[in-house]
Amino acid sequence: PVGRRIMEANLDRPGRLLALEMGGNNAAIVMPDADLRQASIECVRCAFITAGQRCTCTRRVIVHQDIAKAFTRAVCQAASSLIIGDPAQDHPVFMGPVISSQARAHILSQIDRLARAGGTPLVEARALETESGGWFMSPGVMRSPRFTLEADTEVFGPFLQISECTSLDEAIDQANATRFGLAASIFTKDPAAAEAFAARVRAGCLNV
Repeated sequence: PVGRRIMEANLDRPGRLLALEMGGNNAAIVMPDADLRQASIECVRCAFITAGQRCTCTRRVIVHQDIAKAFTRAVCQAASSLIIGDPAQDHPVFMGPVISSQARAHILSQIDRLARAGGTPLVEARALETESGGWFMSPGVMRSPRFTLEADTEVFGPFLQISECTSLDEAIDQANATRFGLAASIFTKDPAAAEAFAARVRAGCLNV
């Protein structure tokens, strides 16, 4: 509603550039011919960078069942190994805190609700206390049932859901099961699959 009001207020100013980012439940499709190492690293990086607090972060992964076990294992291992802490520290830190106490509590409550709806936690997201203070939390990974529009939930924090598919058509259907349509990605070596993805996925920012 806020974005709509801003757009309406600028309808009579055609010379003004208007860019609205109003959330995303962005999907990544991982096909059997993908580079497994690249796909797992990129999905983890794009899910948890800035503690998941970017509209374009990867929120959902749809992985083909032929490689789902190996891919999920790699993602969970990488997510569990991320260095969390104050970005001002001397040693490298990948992920800092979320923005507030209320945000952290909301993220954890959303994850709990998704688990009660049928998701299986693979890497537990939990609140972390640090010497530097701040609202830190560990990254979470969940195996989810098939993504549907009815269950479309943007969790604006360090949390990634993974579901499986049996075909590119099914993967695209799941990727489109969101009301946001901001960003989407595919990992494949097949030009035809990439073309089908680009033509049929309803998102503004596409990555191959």
